[in-house]
Amino acid sequence: LHIDSPSEGAIVTSPLTLRGTASDPSEFSIACDGVKASIAADGSWTLELPALPDGERELKVVATDKRGRAKPESRRVTVDN
Repeated sequence: LHIDSPSEGAIVTSPLTLRGTASDPSEFSIACDGVKASIAADGSWTLELPALPDGERELKVVATDKRGRAKPESRRVTVDN
């Protein structure tokens, strides 16, 4: 699991689209704050978070495999709407 965007420490607005890649897309589901990502066959994924309040925020994206094992990755951003 890798978050490609936004970058660490970025100043963002909402709604916010996260993008990344996963090594084996057929084996994982990916989510952040209860929102599930759309995963392409090549492993690229996108996820749109609705309106977020202003301020610093840690986005924790979690890939969960079919056995229930979770792999998190985090990214800190500042929301400035």
